[in-house]
Parts: sequence; structure tokens; C-alpha cells
Amino acid sequence: MASKKLNQKDIAEKLNISPATVSLVLRSPETSRASKETKKRILELASSMRQNANSADTVLFLTDESILRFHYGNSMLSGAQARAAELGLKFEIITPAQDLSTLLATRKARGLLVSSFTLLDPRNTKKNLNLPLRIATLNIERRAPFSGIAIASDHFEGMHKAITRFIEMGHKRIAFVGYKSLTSDTSASRTRERTTIFHEALEACGINPSDSIVHLIRDPKQETEDRSEEIRDFLRSFTKRKRPTAIIAFNDLLAFKIINVALREGINVPADLSIIGIDNEPLCENSLPTISSISPEFSKMGRVAVNVINDDNLWTAEDRPSRIVISSNLIERESIAETK
Repeated sequence: MASKKLNQKDIAEKLNISPATVSLVLRSPETSRASKETKKRILELASSMRQNANSADTVLFLTDESILRFHYGNSMLSGAQARAAELGLKFEIITPAQDLSTLLATRKARGLLVSSFTLLDPRNTKKNLNLPLRIATLNIERRAPFSGIAIASDHFEGMHKAITRFIEMGHKRIAFVGYKSLTSDTSASRTRERTTIFHEALEACGINPSDSIVHLIRDPKQETEDRSEEIRDFLRSFTKRKRPTAIIAFNDLLAFKIINVALREGINVPADLSIIGIDNEPLCENSLPTISSISPEFSKMGRVAVNVINDDNLWTAEDRPSRIVISSNLIERESIAETK
């Protein structure tokens, strides 16, 4: 049964304020002279009443510019936009600078997609809103706080496939190279998580993690210089017989840098050293050799998130999942080969 249309008179009666005040706040909340508390009460109640309407036809995508500078952010966005268009839903990108209460009071929002859990981190009281609509939070780490249903890509399956492939190719000295100090707590926790998944995948393949090599270099984002010398020192720290024959890098950019340093050191890639990155960015196709990569299905994450927003009635309250995990995969290219 369709809910009745949002009625400003009803809001005024429920809050015991004048209909004129309600009208002014909803029409122009920034310029209305009503107190902050009154605006908040009006916008929250209007949001709640509007979201109860079955005619809600808009998916809001909360993101910031920094996320959209990366391949994964754009892929999630394109997947979500495509699925919304297929379902006949409007799609609107919003930013943390905009007031969510105002937006929800003035939009027929079916639900909210959040591109990173940090944008609605419950530890941030300014963003700790009791939102009256469906929420799907993307790009979730295993232990990160989030709102609504998490749409996550766990790298374990792709990592397991990568190590399995290395073993099939005869590699026994497998290393993970990441960053020891990154520019944000979010990035630091991500490098810890990928190291943990690397160890879990090794164990699943019957390899003792203590027999593997984990090497962390400083984050290149912290200073203008790159870390080629650190990569070179790492490769030189082994005799030829003890040097890793296979490396999984924290991301594709680091894999690209390792390849360049290895080639300058006279190490043939992939004949002497096989390398796999993570994220499957366009860079992988443009490198020489092209880079094999563990590929999270970012576009699929966006599509699934819109499906969740569109029809949350897929589950009852008792069996609604807190997390939906999208499998990662291994994309093989020229950077891996059988060991000599």
C-alpha cells in the first residue's frame, strides 16, 4: 500500500510549530531563520516521512573527490550508475560537505550508498546520523565499522588463486611486499589486512607463513621521492639462490615499480622473478611486461549495492546479512611464468 504524500501540515502538527515555519525550512533550510534545533527536528521528521513513500526513486551515492581519483572508486560508481539506470532509478552523487538531513528531506531517496566506511564512521559524531533509509556501505575491510549492509571484496580468494598458481609454476620462495607506514589510519589497516590474508592463503596452500617473506617499504606518498632505492636494496639483500622467485605486491603501482627496479638490476621478469599486483588497474595492461593482478570486482560491488537498496525485502529482519562478500579473482598476464 502506498504511503500518503509528504504533508507539511502533518509535520507542523506533530512538532507543534507553525506550517509556515515548516514550509520555509523545507524550501530553503540555509536561509530560514528558524533555530538549528527546529530545523533539525523538521528535516529529520520530513526525511522519515518521505522515505516511507513507495514512490522513492533516487539512489544517493555519498563519496568524496579523493575516492573518485582512484580506479576502485570510479569502478564502483560506474557499476552502481549502470544498475540504477537498468532499474529505472535516478542516481545522485553527494559529498560529505552537503547536509544529509536536508538532502533526505528534499529527495525521494530509496537509499544511500556510501563509498567508504569512513564517511559515516560512527566514531564521528557529526556523521553519526539515525538515517531513515536503507544504507549499503562499500569498500569494507574485515574489521571496519560501517552502517547498514556492507558490500565487501575480500582478497582471500584472489590471493589464494595467486599463490596456488605460483606453486603450480614451481615457485617456493614467495614474498609479499607492502608499505610499513602509510599516510592514513585507513591505509595502514589495509596493508595489515592484506598481509594477514597473504598468510592465511599460504596456510590454505599448505605453506608455513614463517617460511615466506614479508617486506615493507616506506609509503611513497609521504615524500616526493620514490622508493626505488628501498626496492633495490630489498632485491640485493638476497643471494641469487635465496632471492624470492615470486612476489605479490600491495597494489599494482608497487608491482610496476618492482618490475622496473628488477629490470634495472638485471633481473628478468618473469623468467627470474614473477610478480602479481592487486586491484587490476588499467596500468596493468600498459606495463611491459603486462602485470598479472588480483582483481576485486569493484563494478559488481556497485551493482550489488544498488540491488540491496532497491529491494531490501529480499531478507526478513532475522536473516538480513550484515555483510555481502564479492569474490576477487586472479587475472593472469605476462608478469608470471614457471620458475627455472
